[in-house]
Amino acid sequence: MMDIGTDMIFYAACIPQQARITIPSPGFNPEHFMSNDKNEILKLIKRYKGSRFKSFAQYDEALKFVLEENCDVITNTPSNHILSSPNNSPSSSQIISGSKSTGMEEAPPFPSIELRDLNVFKRAITNKQLDSVQQFVYNNPRYLISNYFDSPTIIVQGARYNAVHLAIRNKSPEILNFILDTINSVDFVQKMNPNFAEESLIEKRDHLLDMYLNSPDKVNFDTPLHMACKFGDLECITILVGYIPVLDTQKLNKQNLLPYQVVQESSLRKKVQELINSSVFITVTKSVDNFDKSINKACQVGKKMLESTLKNTPEKNVQISAIVGPMTTEKSKKIYEIFKSPKRCTPEQRKIRLQDPERGLERVVCELSKEFDLEYCEYWPFLGEFVDFSQEKYLKKLDDYLRSVHDELYLIESLSKMEIKSMDENGQLEDNEFHDVNDENSLNDNNNNDDDDDDNDIYYTPPTSPKPEYEYHHHPKILIDFYINGEQKEKIDDNVYNAVKLALKKRQSFHDDNDDDNDNDDEQQSSSSPLFDENLQSKYPFLIYWFRNVEKSSFSTILTFDD
Repeated sequence: MMDIGTDMIFYAACIPQQARITIPSPGFNPEHFMSNDKNEILKLIKRYKGSRFKSFAQYDEALKFVLEENCDVITNTPSNHILSSPNNSPSSSQIISGSKSTGMEEAPPFPSIELRDLNVFKRAITNKQLDSVQQFVYNNPRYLISNYFDSPTIIVQGARYNAVHLAIRNKSPEILNFILDTINSVDFVQKMNPNFAEESLIEKRDHLLDMYLNSPDKVNFDTPLHMACKFGDLECITILVGYIPVLDTQKLNKQNLLPYQVVQESSLRKKVQELINSSVFITVTKSVDNFDKSINKACQVGKKMLESTLKNTPEKNVQISAIVGPMTTEKSKKIYEIFKSPKRCTPEQRKIRLQDPERGLERVVCELSKEFDLEYCEYWPFLGEFVDFSQEKYLKKLDDYLRSVHDELYLIESLSKMEIKSMDENGQLEDNEFHDVNDENSLNDNNNNDDDDDDNDIYYTPPTSPKPEYEYHHHPKILIDFYINGEQKEKIDDNVYNAVKLALKKRQSFHDDNDDDNDNDDEQQSSSSPLFDENLQSKYPFLIYWFRNVEKSSFSTILTFDD
């Protein structure tokens, strides 16, 4: 029996009158054409030619739609939908304006894609024009979402290629990554379904992502992963395996071959197998309410799907604070035992786990992942994402954040030296003046200005934000001290300092193993240390300045490892 809960969505099918007559005994039953399962209704309308379907928030509206008599003929116009009988007489037609009371499926908020526009979109993918592809998709989601049943838009009709197929065939990992990231976004799916509940949007997103990742072409039944393996494109393969387990790595093509089996070169085939099998992660979970933490057993899931799950997790009181991987299943079992047992840690690592309940476990896991040459990323709320500070893009993100903190503090300090006269009830300056209180002559300038004109025009400089006294890209001048949360150093600064330091050591050892002896003294480490080469110092001045301030602070509570 269909669930009639208050938060349910009701899918209803309206079949033609002629089809209702042909239904065997006991005959037409409206309840058989309503369901909470969308797939059931889709199967029904395929069985009865000329049928329509629609989703409803109320059971009564869905029932009314099923019983609707004018279902046989549908004509679309740009401005409305008209239901008409064969004679198209006014008495038998009804203009539908998109309101829920009519029972007609609401038109999507974006226009259909003309064939010529679809060909332009195809050329943009073929020519690897990422900016153009992004512009097309942002302007109209229908370039990726079909008009019918939220399926991928088919761009090449004969071979049934969608945008993912084309991106892989043209060896464009940037476009492939953009398309899958976009499809994996609930916000993007909501643009096509603005009135749907979040649960339904997630369901649609998952369905669409599954179709994009696993739909075979019509020629060789090759899935996107088969295609990427045929071309030996490791970048595209890496992006695709990030969506395991939605990505079906065991799907066969027309020749009954698994994706990695279509790789011709044996050495490359081995790399592809490693990429597909190395999608296991170990996570550190923490409670929002207290400092309770745990290391979770390895899970077979792509990084993209793991991050997506974390963003949409309903358990707001439990969060993932760190991710280690990817790795193979065999390796994950060994690593998990080491991470889980404090006895496997060094005395210094055990000390950190005990003394720093907030981030101590993450520090130890980060250090261990460095030893085993595993990727490590940690969630920092002020940056709003999982980051790995051994990668320059995240060092830049931190530098940009620190720059914004510096500029905001400098602006506040500058405005505090200025006085804006009181405003009237309309929000206008009472005397149309703006002056610096430190300028004693500023108030006398207007009084000494003897203007004999009848208009008595008053010329003044409107209030503006003071410009920072440095150039961003040419050795910027740091004007004031700053920390992550403002003027005062807090525990978060020590935590981030430790994370950056460990990540830079990992980066340093990766680039030059011979320089390991240069960072033996934690206490004497400075911004001119080999941790920061000339390249980093020139690129990230705000990060260097902040790092030095945290390090030299007399109130520092930094917990470090023995090198």
